[in-house]
Amino acid sequence: MWANNPAMVGVAEAVSLFGQPLETIRVLSIGTTSDSRIRRRGLDHGGLLQWFQSPKVTDVLLRGQSTGAFTEVLHVLGPDRAHRLDPLAPASLAHLDRADARDLTAKAAYHSRLFCPTFESVFADHTPIPYRPFHGPSAESSACTSIPATT
Repeated sequence: MWANNPAMVGVAEAVSLFGQPLETIRVLSIGTTSDSRIRRRGLDHGGLLQWFQSPKVTDVLLRGQSTGAFTEVLHVLGPDRAHRLDPLAPASLAHLDRADARDLTAKAAYHSRLFCPTFESVFADHTPIPYRPFHGPSAESSACTSIPATT
């Protein structure tokens, strides 16, 4: 529940670990769909016990963390460099015991067509820098050395 949406973690690591200036960072955050169901109106005036008895309290907590994390990214980078694809879909669309591949494919194709112009204009020109591992046999030598075991 800490980084259900790790978009802000990625921005922080790009700046602190990789030395990237904020002006060079673009974020594409991809969700796993959001439930299109509306919560009961009674929860607007309910107490803590009523919220915890709600069958979707976990969904509310996870969605709150995800929304908050991406909103932080929007504040830091601006709406031109941060985009999220997390389409609304009824929960019944992805029930594991009765999922319909045609329905899932149609929903994905629809949202892909809607998001494609944004992706092309903001992200398609990106060329990543070559990957260099920090650790392991392929890592470049650095000032970091292993600490010998003490006796």
